Amino acid sequence: MFDTDGIGLDSIDALEIGIVLRKQYQLTIAANDERTREHFRSISTLAALVASQREAVHAVNETTRKGE
Repeated sequence: MFDTDGIGLDSIDALEIGIVLRKQYQLTIAANDERTREHFRSISTLAALVASQREAVHAVNETTRKGE
């Protein structure tokens, strides 16, 4: 599933990491998204995914608070 130039994950590794990320950070990772493979290419790309989704949730929460 993953090229050898990445961190060497097979599909089971990616699934297990994806489950942990969903539980720990409430991430949304779409299995059929073409970008998913790129997110799992390295630790840096996984960290960027976590950061970007956390920032998006934070922005939504801030907007919601301002509207109350």
